[in-house]
Amino acid sequence: MIRKFGLFLSLIMAVALITACSSEQKEGTTTASKEEAVNSGTEENEASSDKSYETGKTEAGTEKQEQLKKDSDEQSTSESNNDTNTTVSDSENGNTVQGETIISTDLMNNIGETLHLGYTPEQLKQEFGEPDSVKTTMSEMMLYYSDAVYTVSRTTNQVHLVSVQEGKASSFYENVSDVISTYSESGNWQLNEEIYDDEYHLVVQNSEFYMVFVSDPSASKIKSFWVQEV
Repeated sequence: MIRKFGLFLSLIMAVALITACSSEQKEGTTTASKEEAVNSGTEENEASSDKSYETGKTEAGTEKQEQLKKDSDEQSTSESNNDTNTTVSDSENGNTVQGETIISTDLMNNIGETLHLGYTPEQLKQEFGEPDSVKTTMSEMMLYYSDAVYTVSRTTNQVHLVSVQEGKASSFYENVSDVISTYSESGNWQLNEEIYDDEYHLVVQNSEFYMVFVSDPSASKIKSFWVQEV
């Protein structure tokens, strides 16, 4: 009886030992699986992070290239606008060198035609280009060209007075004596001499035109002259 009880007890202990071993093995397997899962998750997260980092780098690089291209395009547009603005400004300010406006020197017989009396500002600009500069008053507009200044009446919008600049004036008459001999011989002009602001003025006029020839006090070389319609 005692022997049977011992065998039964030994059997129970063996079963318990087998059960414990099986449980430990199962727990080891479960722990290993968990570790593998954790490691796998970590690797996936790292891979995902690397991928996000690379994607971020790519997107950042693309954005930078697009910004650089945009900046380059804006700079090119700005330079183009600056060039255009400079050209317009020069034209408006009359910085372009213009040619002479007076060609004929037959003053006495063709005063109006020679000096473009009666022209409008538009006609002057169309024929001779933009003036070097323009000045305006309440009643007049003065267009300055290289060889003459054209005064336009705001009432008629036509040139009614022309001042021939020094240098060009001598191409008509070099000396005061030349003017006197030319206009006194025709008999159709009145001549008067006067000193004005330390300058010699020879006034030549008829029913249509009033002309003033300017010289130094010695009344020799013609410096300039101006003509006005009466």
